[in-house]
Amino acid sequence: MVAPEKEYLVATHYYFSAEGIEDRAILAVSNINAASPIASKNEPIGAKKSGMHVRQATPTRQTFQNMKVKLVMNQDNAIQKWYRDCNKQHTSTGNTWKENRKLCWIAGFTQDGSEVVRYELVNTYPVSYVGPMFGAASGEMAVETVDLQFEEMNTIGRELGDL
Repeated sequence: MVAPEKEYLVATHYYFSAEGIEDRAILAVSNINAASPIASKNEPIGAKKSGMHVRQATPTRQTFQNMKVKLVMNQDNAIQKWYRDCNKQHTSTGNTWKENRKLCWIAGFTQDGSEVVRYELVNTYPVSYVGPMFGAASGEMAVETVDLQFEEMNTIGRELGDL
């Protein structure tokens, strides 16, 4: 059996960073995805002289679902502060999310510490925040969960010469 040309990402450690928030250990991430829905749901857009329907499957603007990130909590409150900064309600100026968006990264590292994959998330802002669960007898790690919305996603990898 021949070994694969590219290394599988097994036992990879993942970290979250954003402008001003560095290297937070990730416990879990879900919903890293992008979609280009079809316009008009592929319904007829007209008819030819022969009476046959004309259809055109045209992609619309790319959309992203909220990405859920579970982070191992440390002693700073940077994630919660970022959430508060993005979701302040001012009666005169409205919500403050737009000016508090950040460029974010999710980076994966091998056991030897080499970075092998990076997701770059452009204009990211938190839309919900959940703090850790507490219990006097619990031996669990403190975890904070944040749902993030972003406007663009780029995957950067070693094979592209980006790392």
